Amino acid sequence: MNNIRVKSIWIILVIIACVVLFVYKLQPSEEDKKIQHEKERMVQYVIEKVELHDKEELKKIKVIEFKKNYSTGAWRGIIELNQKYRIVLKEERFGEDIRTTSYNPDELDFKDEGINYNNSKNIVIEYN
Repeated sequence: MNNIRVKSIWIILVIIACVVLFVYKLQPSEEDKKIQHEKERMVQYVIEKVELHDKEELKKIKVIEFKKNYSTGAWRGIIELNQKYRIVLKEERFGEDIRTTSYNPDELDFKDEGINYNNSKNIVIEYN
């Protein structure tokens, strides 16, 4: 009888520990929040500064990849536009200037300052 009681207590403790770990894992860490914020900044950069060739409407933006280069400390984001164009963006540290590192100039142009061709309310945005 005593043995059953000890086993029951252990089972309950294991269940509580699993629930606590599961709930804790659902909470985004501070690092996860910062990464999400930087992804959003890169998407906003694309909306404000990039236009598709021939003024094609920007309908969908997808963050394909966002990761840190541990040897340089810089962050790189690969962004897909309308499921067919890609642009690679980089920032040295969180919150610093975003730069374009790779794109096909036959597909994408950069906007003149102050002109916004994209209505961001109609753009579908996906994050990885």
